[in-house]
Amino acid sequence: TVATAAELQAVLAGARLRGIFLDHGAATLHVYFRESTVLVDLGPSSLGVEVLNASEPPEGSRPFPCKLTAVEHIPDERVLVLVLKRLRGRGGTIRIVVEFVPRRSNAVVVEGDEWTVRHVLVPRSGTRAPSVGSPFRKPVSVRRGADLPLSLSEWLELLEPEETLKGRRGVLLREVAFTSPINAAALLGAEQTTGDASLETGYGLWRGLREIGLGVDVDNSTEAAVTLDLTGAFILECDWGDQPYPAKLPGCDYRTSGSLIAAVQEVRRAGGVVPVLTPSRWTNALQEALRTARKKLGKLERELGATPDPQTLRTYGDLILAHLGSVKRGAAEVTLPGFDGDSETITLDPALSPQVNAERYYDRAG
Repeated sequence: TVATAAELQAVLAGARLRGIFLDHGAATLHVYFRESTVLVDLGPSSLGVEVLNASEPPEGSRPFPCKLTAVEHIPDERVLVLVLKRLRGRGGTIRIVVEFVPRRSNAVVVEGDEWTVRHVLVPRSGTRAPSVGSPFRKPVSVRRGADLPLSLSEWLELLEPEETLKGRRGVLLREVAFTSPINAAALLGAEQTTGDASLETGYGLWRGLREIGLGVDVDNSTEAAVTLDLTGAFILECDWGDQPYPAKLPGCDYRTSGSLIAAVQEVRRAGGVVPVLTPSRWTNALQEALRTARKKLGKLERELGATPDPQTLRTYGDLILAHLGSVKRGAAEVTLPGFDGDSETITLDPALSPQVNAERYYDRAG
């Protein structure tokens, strides 16, 4: 999130906020600036953030006369914080806090130094669930290395006792800050095909990733440091799918991208996700109307399919009138020579005259 925060800061610094729209049905947050619109998507299969062209806030948006002063992050937490300064009116600083955490993702609008919750996108339960009117409980990493870096000896003491790669991976993800399923294999040297995993090399990589996660310049002079390619953004080609990332990882195929935000957009498009700013209550109403119309259409098509061909009905009326002398009143049906030479058996209403039977066929054809 630190790289995303830096890019958003560069794009949005000083931008004037027009309004915020929380689409609870779609789990998306729309932040309408004069210069652009930020879409935050918290859907479980479409998690991401995009910067789109400026657009008009829809009905139901919450106006906030503010301008963006900073985009911050919380170390070792997948959290972005948009900091907004009020241009007029009472109240303290407005912050939009976005947590990109599977099964816990949320967007919350907080106010003042106490981070008092004003709006919540996704209702949650649990001890950390945000509640309107209460202070927001900021996530704080408890993993080692979040505040002070581990030394190489501490790194080895933590991981060497685990004899299997699976065991080391579990300890790494549970205990060490700035690690994730994305970089675990590289940190443990899992890309090596022979010999033991190089924990020393992994430590140098971790030091570099830690500095990236803290938002500081990577210092390659640290003990066992490795050089990280930070010449742009990358799309790592992971086993579970493409992943935007601010650095290349050893042993992982990748593609380059112009920016991390562009990488996010590319991955979302490849997955069939398109940005939607139309409020879900509108699209849901349209979809319901469409379902109703399709149901009615199906019924009409079935009715139409069950009706005779209108030209055939008109022909029956013509045959009756052409052969009135051969049609006896009170008959239930009559067989008459058709205009093409073949005989046609026509059903009649015995209670009606031949002329009225012909008229009924014309009416049905109409």
